[in-house]
Amino acid sequence: MNDKDIREKLQETLQVECEQLEKDLHWQEERLEPLTSSFLSAQFACSRNLISHYMSEFQQKGLVIKTNTRPVYFFWRKSLENRFGVILKAELYETLEDLKNILAKKQQHAFHNLIGANDSLS
Repeated sequence: MNDKDIREKLQETLQVECEQLEKDLHWQEERLEPLTSSFLSAQFACSRNLISHYMSEFQQKGLVIKTNTRPVYFFWRKSLENRFGVILKAELYETLEDLKNILAKKQQHAFHNLIGANDSLS
């Protein structure tokens, strides 16, 4: 696989995985494994360093959200934002919990806005 193919497959994999994340945010580690450089390097038969390099490029372009955890998780920004109905301002979250808290607050805010709009229609 050449560089372009790997980049495209990485994007595709992250998009699909992020589109399928559970909205209740009870993500198990094995569910998030496809979002790690170790998994992706095995998937595409290339080094983990190469995957991390591509992810850093994606992150610098604002395409990927990264957690500063062990393991590091990479989320395709647009898929994550569409799945959870949010706009994320940061490209890096210190913990997975930090990211989940932002997603939960945004979902809760959207839910309250919806209820408030429905109340005003009554």
